[in-house]
Amino acid sequence: MDELFAQHPINHDPYKPHRLDFFAILIINQGKACHHLDFTTYVLRQGDCLVISPGQVHAFDLQSTYKGHLLLFTEAFLLKYVAQSACAKIAQLYKCPLSLSFFSLPESSKLVTTINEVLIDTEKFAQTDIIGAHLSIYLLKLVRLNQTQALVYRDGSNYELFNRFNQQVTQYFHQSRNAKDYALELAVSYKHLNEICKQFTQKTAKAFIDDVVVLEAQRQLSSTTNSIKEIAFACGFDEPTNFLKYFKKHTGKTPADFRAKYP
Repeated sequence: MDELFAQHPINHDPYKPHRLDFFAILIINQGKACHHLDFTTYVLRQGDCLVISPGQVHAFDLQSTYKGHLLLFTEAFLLKYVAQSACAKIAQLYKCPLSLSFFSLPESSKLVTTINEVLIDTEKFAQTDIIGAHLSIYLLKLVRLNQTQALVYRDGSNYELFNRFNQQVTQYFHQSRNAKDYALELAVSYKHLNEICKQFTQKTAKAFIDDVVVLEAQRQLSSTTNSIKEIAFACGFDEPTNFLKYFKKHTGKTPADFRAKYP
């Protein structure tokens, strides 16, 4: 982290909300860090880590004093250097809305030390594969720590349906905000989809869809210079006025008021 901030300014301001298209894990070695992730502030201390997934918006805290590491990797790296069975489990960390972002795992620092040792080793044969193996073990431990796994494994068939619903909404929310459309696509009744969604999120399918849309709007408002009209269209609204009413209904603020918090 010291090296990262020594490079500031980089190609963006790390203290302002910015969006990632790769994975990052913030690992704290010493001190206390406040870190902002998708409009929630997490307080991390020695041995804690924060998993940041592609598409999320995060920002470092200017007032925090700490030492640590930021581990960066891509999905392409996971698919190439991590076993397929492990990838399926690791995906629960970043593709499931039930997953946690914050973990306390004292051996996090050991992972960074191990990777650095592999990188400086004069023996380069299978170097990346070895790094991938260590990263795989670490990520699987995070999956095991995820408190929501009790829910996930309580009813595998229901969870599988909920996971498919989540993936559909994430991919197509800009085309439809109607829960009945997703029920039809998943070949289940609207009532059953609602029951499954309530089982895992305590929300109706429609409320879940609204949460996804609002979060995406907030991410764009805080991390891009796109106009509110452009963001409205990107979120599936034909008329910006409808987007304004929708956003205010769910957040209590207009898009302009929300954006003003992130100059």
